[in-house]
Amino acid sequence: MRPLAVGKLAPAMVAIAILAGPGVAYGQAASTWTPDPALESRVRAAVAERWGVDAVVVRLEWGQVREPRAVPADAPFRLIGSGAGGSWVVAFEPAGDAPLHVRVRAGTEVERAVAARDLERDVVLAEGDIAYRSVVEWGAPRAAEAVRPGWVTRRRIALGQPLEAPAVAPPPVVRAGEPVRAVWTRGAITLSLEGVALGTAAVGEKVSFRTESGRRLLGVAAGPALIHIAEKPGRDP
Repeated sequence: MRPLAVGKLAPAMVAIAILAGPGVAYGQAASTWTPDPALESRVRAAVAERWGVDAVVVRLEWGQVREPRAVPADAPFRLIGSGAGGSWVVAFEPAGDAPLHVRVRAGTEVERAVAARDLERDVVLAEGDIAYRSVVEWGAPRAAEAVRPGWVTRRRIALGQPLEAPAVAPPPVVRAGEPVRAVWTRGAITLSLEGVALGTAAVGEKVSFRTESGRRLLGVAAGPALIHIAEKPGRDP
């Protein structure tokens, strides 16, 4: 067996020590760091400013440090890192004391729609099928389209699972095999074509159709039995 290259491991060990905080002794047990509430509020506000959200919805989860110590509530600090996945290293720099580096994971508490019961595929959602639950989503806030009664399940969804795309979708406005009207607009000229849908789509989804002349085109579902064609319509690949 080849001996471990201690010299090569040393930089990584030093980096770990820096993240855990100064004065770390290898082999020491680490414990979760708990900041002063006022100090945590300031960090929460800094994260909220970067994300453009209200600080009241930001949640923080602190990492572990060796030799934990208190940091004054007014101590300067910096967020180090890109914040990918909501993760930063917070560098606290209290006056007259050594810096302290602590990992933090940030997220937001949001209300999400979940299944109020077990739902099979192709169920049209009623009000009683939709419940709401507050959850903490780690990382930068993400937009989620509001689920409404009338949406349709696209797969089986168990009780309590999220009701969000692609598991659920708005009701289809274009259905395969049904007649459709396609509208093509170019400047002030508008042409209307009659055809038959070759797929099923909700508003905003792409769908193919075949014209009365037999030409196959691709457009975007815009309303009940209505398809908008791009300015330069092309054949469906």
